[in-house]
Amino acid sequence: MPRVLSIQSHVVHGHVGNKSATFPLQLLGFNVDPLNTVQFSNHTGYPSFTGERIDGDKLLALVAGLEQNGILPLYSHLLTGYLGRESILRGVIQVAAKLKSCLRPIVFLMDPVLGDNNSLYVPPELVPIYRDELCRLADIITPNAFEAELLAADSDTEQRPLKTLSDVVDTLARLHRLGPPCVVITSVDLDPASARLSLFASHAPSRSMFKIDFPRLNGSFTGTGDLFAAVLIARVSSASLAGISGGIDPSAFKSACEFAVATMHHVLTETIETNNLHSNSSTDVKSVSSPADTKYRELSLVESKHWIESPTLQFFATDFSL
Repeated sequence: MPRVLSIQSHVVHGHVGNKSATFPLQLLGFNVDPLNTVQFSNHTGYPSFTGERIDGDKLLALVAGLEQNGILPLYSHLLTGYLGRESILRGVIQVAAKLKSCLRPIVFLMDPVLGDNNSLYVPPELVPIYRDELCRLADIITPNAFEAELLAADSDTEQRPLKTLSDVVDTLARLHRLGPPCVVITSVDLDPASARLSLFASHAPSRSMFKIDFPRLNGSFTGTGDLFAAVLIARVSSASLAGISGGIDPSAFKSACEFAVATMHHVLTETIETNNLHSNSSTDVKSVSSPADTKYRELSLVESKHWIESPTLQFFATDFSL
């Protein structure tokens, strides 16, 4: 049975980071060992939060304990999300390199949690560390459009806006040059007037690119990138043996993206319906924007158990090129 070391944030209440990733991974047949980079009462979109962050030394001390007990060779996968501090990034680089040196092939999916909607969540000095050091160790990266623009830029203060299909192709190529053979840009909006968004993905070993269009849902949600990354890494593994000669199979990669998009659509639809049911009748989760209403936007993961295990495929990949 696959076992994943999942290094990302944790909250007592709600679903972001490891709280968003662990349950879906377990449903999809993974043993999950969560290593929490932060422990907060709730995510930072609420009016207030309490808690603490670990640093790189504490992370490495935890990993040393795993190594001393012979646990590191058991991992088949490494998943990383919000890291937040330079010392944590440096520690994760060491951990990823150590796991990659084990005899057992390991798949590393790195979600470069930097920011969204043209706003950084992390100090800007972390961007070049992701770009120049962490990306080269990853097998799959899953940036959103803003993160892809940052990582593909020629300088730490520049972005390469994704406005056309040509921009997307150029950005995918630039991201591959950083190291990862599989790149997924999770939510690209080339036409703001459209009712749909697009996922763009590229599999460098087979020189293939594809896109998946999916409906634009009203509302603002947290933990979606963490959930997507967890489902993707699980579905890639269920579709083919990762670590085979030539890396991740391109057909398995495409299929995994279709499953991940379908799962996200089901979970978000369930979240809208469930939270409208349990909120005040005057509150519509699709329209809330106040921090005080953040509780109505938490992902309904338990309610979505069936959809995580058996999503209905509705949105299919189409190949493209320039």
